[in-house]
Amino acid sequence: MNALFNILIARKLTYCMIVSSIVHGDVEPEKSKELLNRAIVQRPDYWRTWYLRGFTYWYFLEEREKALSDLSHAAKLPGAPPFLASMASRLMVAKDDITTAIRFLRDLIANTRDQTARKALRKKLKLAYISRDIRILETLSDKYAAEQGRRAASLKELVDAGLLRHIPLDPFGKPYEIDPETGSVQSL
Repeated sequence: MNALFNILIARKLTYCMIVSSIVHGDVEPEKSKELLNRAIVQRPDYWRTWYLRGFTYWYFLEEREKALSDLSHAAKLPGAPPFLASMASRLMVAKDDITTAIRFLRDLIANTRDQTARKALRKKLKLAYISRDIRILETLSDKYAAEQGRRAASLKELVDAGLLRHIPLDPFGKPYEIDPETGSVQSL
């Protein structure tokens, strides 16, 4: 098995195709993880093996923290495609760690030379800001409802009540809107 493994490492494209078929095939995820662990030891700078192990953790093993760690690491490696940053930031947002997602995306933008990737990352960063803003505004909407005994009909009522200094715009320059029945906030 070790000899086969070393031959496969020498041909990383072939190796990744084999690992991908193992990860997505009938082999148990624990065995796929073991193989990917060995590949990472051999080539710690290769984003694809970190991505495949992160995907295995996320999809097959449901170990979200380990998946997030691997996907975040993969996204920072040379040659990593922009979709990895998107995956990692979505996992951060899903676990209510929007601040970390924002810092992660800012760091990637600062360290990315590829203008196409930078543009995609900036859009993801704006979406992370929107997620953060919506959570803050919905919390304020709930506070208003608790204090006033009814939902606010608009964000202006939150301003009038002293809960907001002004009506904010999303990072795309569009206003947020509040649903007076549910208190949910959305970006137009």
